[in-house]
Amino acid sequence: MKGSTFPTWITSSVIMLLACSSGEEQKDSAMDSAPVHSGDTWQDSGSPACSEDAAGEFPADVEWLVLDGNSSTLFSFADQPFLTDYQGYEGVYDLNTLEVYGANGFKLEKPATVYGARVRWTNLPDTPSPVTMWAWPDFSSDGYAFDIWNPYGSFQRCLDSGSDGEWVDYVFPEPIEMDQPLHVFAGYHRSEVQQGADGNSNFVEPELLMEDHFNEDEPYFAGVRWPDMDDGVYYEGLVTLWYTWQVRLAVVYHDDIPEAD
Repeated sequence: MKGSTFPTWITSSVIMLLACSSGEEQKDSAMDSAPVHSGDTWQDSGSPACSEDAAGEFPADVEWLVLDGNSSTLFSFADQPFLTDYQGYEGVYDLNTLEVYGANGFKLEKPATVYGARVRWTNLPDTPSPVTMWAWPDFSSDGYAFDIWNPYGSFQRCLDSGSDGEWVDYVFPEPIEMDQPLHVFAGYHRSEVQQGADGNSNFVEPELLMEDHFNEDEPYFAGVRWPDMDDGVYYEGLVTLWYTWQVRLAVVYHDDIPEAD
C-alpha cells in the first residue's frame, strides 16, 4: 500500500465495527437535493439572519462524480462508533472526538471546471445556521491524503435540523478550474469535541455522514486526518484511508490534454 503512514489497525475488525448499541440504519433519501433558498440569506422567525455563499443552481451540463452508494448504513462520529481508547505512539486517543478533517478524493478524468458539491449532513442545529463544507487539493496522489493547509475554499449553506440526512447542494460562488486531471477533495472539518458537565462528549457541530463501506484496495478515494494524533511522529498528524463520505462532486469536463502537454 502507498504511503508510510498507513496504520495496520484500520483494517482490524475492532476499529471497523459500528457501535452495536445504535442498531439503526439511516436510509437513502428519495430526495436528490435539498431545496435551494433564494438570495444569500435565510431568516427564520425570531432568529438572526444567516448568510450563505453557496446557494444557487448548477449548470445544466454538470456531470456528477459519485463514490458513495455501496451501503445504505450511514453513521457519523457523533454516533461514537470508533475506539475511544486507541493507543497511539504519543498517547491514548478517542477517535470520535479528536479534531478531524474528512473528505472524498475525486480523480478527474481530464481538465474540468468544478462547480460545487452535494453533501449529506447529520447533527445539524435546530435553527438555520451556516454549515461549512471544504474543497482541498491533492497532497500525495494516493486518493485519500489531501492538503488541508491550502484549501480551494470553504463554502456555506444556511441549514437546520430539517435537512438532516438529506442531500444539500453547495454551488461554489467561484468555480474551481482544473487544467490537469488531478484529485479534487471535498469534505468537512470539525473541531475537537469537548466534554459536557455530565462527563459525556458534547457533539455540537454538524457532522458529515459516512457509509459502512471501506475501500481496502486501490484506487482509494476516501480519507481522514487527525491533526493532533501522534503529530510528533506523523507530519501534521495521522492521515489514513477511511469510510466513504456522503459527498458528490459536480464537474464539467473540457477537452483532453493536448499530446504536446
